[in-house]
Amino acid sequence: APANRAWDPAAVLARMPVTHAAVESDFNRAIARVQELVGPTGTILVTGSFHTVGDAQAILGWSEVEPDFPLPHKVFPG
Repeated sequence: APANRAWDPAAVLARMPVTHAAVESDFNRAIARVQELVGPTGTILVTGSFHTVGDAQAILGWSEVEPDFPLPHKVFPG
């Protein structure tokens, strides 16, 4: 999407009436953080494009193919 259509996640979060949410701009750190929060038996729900979900699967070790671009994680060292 064009940059002018992008939302500012911090601005959106500031308007939300929740206290249990956070913004993480680094995709790898976001996945690592959610893994810490849910623990080994928790559930992680990733939404977005096929690219976003596919990259999350690769980082979590749930993908049988490499991501579209190098991601530093445990399955496909980049």
